[in-house]
Amino acid sequence: MTKEETLKLLNFLDSFYNQKFQYPKETKAKSKFMAVTWHDYLKDYPYKIVSAATKSLVAKKEWPPTPAEIVKEIRELQKTEEEKETWEEAWNQTLELIRRHGVQYGYKRIVSELSERALKAAKTLGGLSYIGGLTDAKLSYAQTRYKEIYNSLKDREEEKSALPPSQREEINKLAKSLNNSTPKIEGS
Repeated sequence: MTKEETLKLLNFLDSFYNQKFQYPKETKAKSKFMAVTWHDYLKDYPYKIVSAATKSLVAKKEWPPTPAEIVKEIRELQKTEEEKETWEEAWNQTLELIRRHGVQYGYKRIVSELSERALKAAKTLGGLSYIGGLTDAKLSYAQTRYKEIYNSLKDREEEKSALPPSQREEINKLAKSLNNSTPKIEGS
């Protein structure tokens, strides 16, 4: 998104939200700072996508969206079916594939048909063989544990994608430089 498109977005929000969103600000310096901040956060995305996400939010929200909410909405609009998969869908598919193919002879087929997150959750729980060998009495506990694992993995993925790509890269570089500059304690 260009700087000019950022200004267009800010003017749209000002027009739409009237008294709840003020752009331009009372001074040129504040207006420029606001435009630079919004552009820095949204520059990685094409204007068409930012505009669609903003309009989607405007239809749902009484108050103006923040740049972070716009990025979150962009991610929501771009999610694949696999990314939208719920823990229940993943759990049921895992059980159904294990029952249909059997773990011993159908392992490769099961692995190829499960989403990456579903497979990771199953492995964290104890593996496909463990799940396949569960008795009805232990299935409820395993399901609850799978839910926790799956949702934790999903939350981490969403946290990682909450920042725009350039900001994520900037944070990763900073973290890497901090790790490389950590002073070493002598004698250890």
